[in-house]
Amino acid sequence: TFSKESFIAASKDFVLLKVDATEHFEGLDELQKTYDVFGLPTVVFLSKSGQLVKDITLTGFEEVEQVLPRLERAKTTP
Repeated sequence: TFSKESFIAASKDFVLLKVDATEHFEGLDELQKTYDVFGLPTVVFLSKSGQLVKDITLTGFEEVEQVLPRLERAKTTP
């Protein structure tokens, strides 16, 4: 999904961060609580103001066609 040209183009205005949560590290529990992570992989979306847009959080795998509307929603959320 993330290597697809359509995703790369649509995400150019985003800051993409990746956290390897497969092994526990200091601060992981706090991150999971803050962003409501209950399974892996999880993709969270923040609005331009830095607020978590909870209803478009993705847990599991989706094809790029399903992810693109989430990006668009995150862009338009104040």
